[in-house]
Amino acid sequence: MKQIITILDKIKMRNTEQKRSVIFLGFTLLLGALLIGGMLLFETKTPGVIGGPGIIVDGKEKVKEIETKINNLNYQEFDPSCFSSLKTEIDTNYELDIFPSSSKTYLTNKLNSVYSDLVYKQCEIFLKKDIGNYKVLNSWLLKLEIVISKNAKIDYYKNQIKAFDYYTRSLPKEVDFFCKQPFDENRYKELKKIVNDMPKLDIKYKNNTKFNNIKNQNIKKLEAAYRSWVEPDNDLN
Repeated sequence: MKQIITILDKIKMRNTEQKRSVIFLGFTLLLGALLIGGMLLFETKTPGVIGGPGIIVDGKEKVKEIETKINNLNYQEFDPSCFSSLKTEIDTNYELDIFPSSSKTYLTNKLNSVYSDLVYKQCEIFLKKDIGNYKVLNSWLLKLEIVISKNAKIDYYKNQIKAFDYYTRSLPKEVDFFCKQPFDENRYKELKKIVNDMPKLDIKYKNNTKFNNIKNQNIKKLEAAYRSWVEPDNDLN
């Protein structure tokens, strides 16, 4: 009888140990699953981690967001400070590993291109409609030269703006000064040719009403000074 009880006790102990083993194994598997799930969730939510399963790991949404801001520059009033703020945003997101260097290059090139076109557009408005300030435009062109390096288009607009300023402000003053001095025939011919031709200004700008008026007004002054020289007794008044 005692042997039977002993055998039964051993069977109970064995079953208890088996149950404990099963419970321990189940607990271990559950803990492992939780740890793996936590790691995957962390990788998904951590931007800039290459190879993670999340949507933002390659920074696509951030790239799209900045790209939209760059495109919107075309539809708002020109503000040069927007360039600096967007450039800073691009650099900062790259340094934080939000997106890779290829995205930084893409966004930087796009920003430079859009900003360049906007500066050139402001130059065209100034040269065709006389809206703006030539000193401010020059400062924008100089900044652009630093950003994208010197090129023929920047040089073109710098020279055209310089010529615009000369023919609208300096040349009329030179004509007025000449007319007050003893007549100099060589200088007369020189000034008359400059006023007529305006050689440094592109034809698409100098043929507008503004420069035609400047030409006509200064030619009259020069011809009046010439007549006064060849007919000194003629009262111009």
